[in-house]
Amino acid sequence: MSGLAAIRGAQPLMRCPLCHQGMETAGQSLRCASGHNWDMAARGYVNFITNRRGGAPYDAASFDHRRRFMQAGYYRHVEEALAQALIDAPPGPVVDAGCGEGWFSARLSEAADRQVMALDYAKEAVQRAVGLSRAVCWLVGDIANLPLKDHCAAAVVNAFAPANYAEFARVLRPDGMLVKVIPGVRHLQELRLAARGQLPEGEYSAQPVAEHFARHFADMSRRTVSMTLPLTQEALDDLLRMTPLLFGADLDEIDRSLLSAITVEAEVLTARASG
Repeated sequence: MSGLAAIRGAQPLMRCPLCHQGMETAGQSLRCASGHNWDMAARGYVNFITNRRGGAPYDAASFDHRRRFMQAGYYRHVEEALAQALIDAPPGPVVDAGCGEGWFSARLSEAADRQVMALDYAKEAVQRAVGLSRAVCWLVGDIANLPLKDHCAAAVVNAFAPANYAEFARVLRPDGMLVKVIPGVRHLQELRLAARGQLPEGEYSAQPVAEHFARHFADMSRRTVSMTLPLTQEALDDLLRMTPLLFGADLDEIDRSLLSAITVEAEVLTARASG
């Protein structure tokens, strides 16, 4: 399957982000009844952003560093936990809202054998994602205005990304499932120690995020997955340059002697749309 074929396959589930009408394929474009036209890029994605506002301070290189770190297996247990969570979701399409460079989206498409639509606001991230899987429908868009029809998704995944619970509820089927992944209490604890003095004081807590989730989706289930793995020099260099934790930090001031290993810990929150 080509990237454009994945887009065409997902077209019946999409709506125009400007007028909220359904869309049809017209050559290499998607077009709504109001005449809004969205081109399918030859690389295999659609850009639904018209007026770009300021975003997170990512640069293109940070996505490359993140992909290499993922490829090295440091998040494999998180990938497995995501796939396990989706076993309990009803059959049907999965939306990865805030997919970044697409690592989790591609792995879910393989492991869960589902139609996956993956969206991120950063075009540079999605442009890199298309090389990971031609089976995924890759979209540049806003999680506050998903270019998807009401109740079209069996599951929404939101991993290490901002959330918009109203939009997630809108696109989920009544029996659908939301799966959100957030950093655990011990996530990157070695890095936090090595960068002390450059980070805000106080212990990180996932509890406020979990409580916010539970206010929107009742009957929340919560699972923690954690692994501590040795760091190679290459992986350490990628970690320092990929994580938002260190954006704005002086990397030369980090005590690398404390970074022979790293803990990757995540909390996987799940809930039913009808909960």
